[in-house]
Amino acid sequence: MDYNISRFLFYDAMSAPLKKLLSIESHTIVHYGPTSKGKTAQENLISSTFGDPKQLEVLAGSTKNGIIAHVAGMNDIPVDLEEATVPEARKNIADAIYDIANGKEKNRCKSDSSLRDDIKTFRTTVHVTCENPLRENLINAGGAYRMGQVGDLLPEGLGKIVSDMKRQIQKNYGHFYPLYIQHIIKNMGTVEDLYEEALLKIDTDCDLSKEMKGIVERSKAIYACTLVAGWLTEEVFKEISLPHKSKEEVTEIVNHYFKECVIGEPVEPDWVRALKLTNDWITTDRNKFATFDNNFPYGEIYGEIAPDFIKIIGSEFTRKMKEYEFSPTAIKKAFYENGISECNSSRKNGDCNFSINNKNLIGIKIKTTVMEKTLKIKEEYNEALDVLDIAQALCRVKGSANIDILNEIFGHDVKDHLKYLMKEGKLIHLGNSEYM
Repeated sequence: MDYNISRFLFYDAMSAPLKKLLSIESHTIVHYGPTSKGKTAQENLISSTFGDPKQLEVLAGSTKNGIIAHVAGMNDIPVDLEEATVPEARKNIADAIYDIANGKEKNRCKSDSSLRDDIKTFRTTVHVTCENPLRENLINAGGAYRMGQVGDLLPEGLGKIVSDMKRQIQKNYGHFYPLYIQHIIKNMGTVEDLYEEALLKIDTDCDLSKEMKGIVERSKAIYACTLVAGWLTEEVFKEISLPHKSKEEVTEIVNHYFKECVIGEPVEPDWVRALKLTNDWITTDRNKFATFDNNFPYGEIYGEIAPDFIKIIGSEFTRKMKEYEFSPTAIKKAFYENGISECNSSRKNGDCNFSINNKNLIGIKIKTTVMEKTLKIKEEYNEALDVLDIAQALCRVKGSANIDILNEIFGHDVKDHLKYLMKEGKLIHLGNSEYM
């Protein structure tokens, strides 16, 4: 608990029993990084506050329904989901996150078509460990803003300390959480006031778009709840004569991770995410889009690519948006309202009448230059390659590339470029600030 990352994760986990009291929705924190860097050890320490940590580990490779059943069973108690690394596990977690935030399973029908009356409801805090960031597995903004992810790791050289700690908590567990719950009960009359104070302490100042700032504000309540948990936790530490921090120090820690998890990784609106996926789709299936120098017969193509615009047949666009779990109607309208596409329909719903191979069709007509400008496709790709060149040069000289040095060289934060290069398999995150 000497490190801020350990303290933050502990505070966040201790927010679980405050969720219902403060009417805060459940949320998920993903802790990612290379294996054997202490991620599981930190979660074991948290779980040891209320039970046998090894027995409380659940592998993220379980089915989505299995994950939700376990989470529901841990109502008001933090949940530890381990090893969301393989594709199946990542998909299961991504599918479960929205239901976790909503605090209940999706409604299902009985065999007679009536709604089930045994839908599980819950409020809790879920922690997930994995090797790589999980955000890219989440399709919509609703799920993404309910999940924070942090890549900070324990420093090197703590192997023996971590090993000793894990051995000790296997023999000695279940003591802190009852004291913590008792402390919450004793302070029931002031918890709401503490929350109102915490809301004022969370620093949301940022240079983001209006839409992204709105999502930042929605995340503020979750971190204010974590801040209250931190204050209460440190009071218990003080009562039982453990090293403890002041309210100011706790506030600084929580604000640091609010900036890292929320402001530093802003959740994009669904229409921007849909536009990125649409661009990826067009690039991947380019041979299914006609151009002026080929003539695929209608029925074998998804649309047409021209120098200034891209036509996508309506049925194909609808199919692809549903595949990505977006509302085709909402995305089509948002594209038009944000100037991405043309619309010649009197309903102003994003529909556009056009022809391909002399056949009249209805679909969506994307302005190529506006799409490229919105996604910053060319300039970001070129700068990512520049970051890779410098990172490789640093690796040759120093053995690894430090993000702080890269930020200084480029004059701004290059974290997004590093994530892109990791996704493409060009770089590996070694932990903390180092890449190779």
